[in-house]
Amino acid sequence: MCCCIKQKKGFTLVELTIVIAVALILSASAFLVLNPTKRIGQTNDARRFEDVTALAKAVELYQIDNDALPTTLATANVNVGHKVVLCSSAATLSCDGQTRACLVLNDTDFFVNYLGGSLPVDPTKTSTADTGYYIGRSGDKMIFGACDTYEAPTIEYIAKASLGVYSSTCGDGATEGAEVCDDGDVTTEGCRNGALDLAGTYCNSTCTAQIVINTSEVCDSNAAGGCFDWPTSSQYHDRVVYSTACKNYALCSSDCDSCVAACMGEP
Repeated sequence: MCCCIKQKKGFTLVELTIVIAVALILSASAFLVLNPTKRIGQTNDARRFEDVTALAKAVELYQIDNDALPTTLATANVNVGHKVVLCSSAATLSCDGQTRACLVLNDTDFFVNYLGGSLPVDPTKTSTADTGYYIGRSGDKMIFGACDTYEAPTIEYIAKASLGVYSSTCGDGATEGAEVCDDGDVTTEGCRNGALDLAGTYCNSTCTAQIVINTSEVCDSNAAGGCFDWPTSSQYHDRVVYSTACKNYALCSSDCDSCVAACMGEP
């Protein structure tokens, strides 16, 4: 009596390839269908980390090869807490609530040979005019980071490269360093500066003290004595700034709150 055993035929290589491909497609589809916003957001965050890491590594490699930093980065004036956007052309850009002049990163050698001729751009941005990536400071080290993230608190990479000493500039509108205040100019507002100032809080010309004007000035003389300096010459009138309502008066009061024809008992 003869007993025959029938062998089972296995999958061919082509069949296995097709099955695996279908499985991958189905997995990818399920990945997106279940929560597309989250998946895209996570993918964007991963791309951001890759980009800021690439920027930091490019700076480190440039420094090793040239024993120096790219000129733009070597002279960057960035303080602790600053987030200065990297860009390809001068502009005022915002990053995480901060608005500053962007840092134009276009040093030819660094740009071409270490960044491949193109700045990385955040996945939600459209051009290098606003990359969405910033340079910051950690101690004396450079930080490269992403202005926006999906779910990561921060996306940053600290480069093994040092930033120069930060110097604050009075009149730039940002209170930094040893400054007590900074109202965006180097004018000392208030009575006796020869200009009509509105009520408000200002900063002096050296950014070392605040000046509070309680009432908007109606006139302002740049003469040292003001009302107490009775005019002896018609030229005095050229040193007094009046509001329209004061056009028929000769003097400004000592606290710049009223225009008067005479004072201190003078006729």
